[in-house]
Amino acid sequence: MDVNPVPAANAFLQYFFPFVAPSGNAQNGWFDGWFSPTITLNAAGDPATELTLVNGVMSYGRQIGIVMDALAVVQKHIDRSTLTDREKEALERLDAAKTAIDAVKALRKRKSGRTS
Repeated sequence: MDVNPVPAANAFLQYFFPFVAPSGNAQNGWFDGWFSPTITLNAAGDPATELTLVNGVMSYGRQIGIVMDALAVVQKHIDRSTLTDREKEALERLDAAKTAIDAVKALRKRKSGRTS
């Protein structure tokens, strides 16, 4: 008989610690989200592949960072005067997001004393 103890353990811990939510990922366990962000992999595709990519290749944040950096290069070569207002707004939102992310990264880098 194959018994998965994770749901019972989660129910027990949730009863005594209702202010803490389990990660929702039975592959990893209850305490995964306490010390670092946890992403529940329930999107379309192969969850095992997603887990391997995020844990072994690069985080979602790093993946999105690569895409944002590439888009920043591409949009430098766009003549914004030919865009619709909606298209301009989309690029402005991307610019604002990248500026905010870069500011947070720079602040954390200064606080940690890192030079690179």
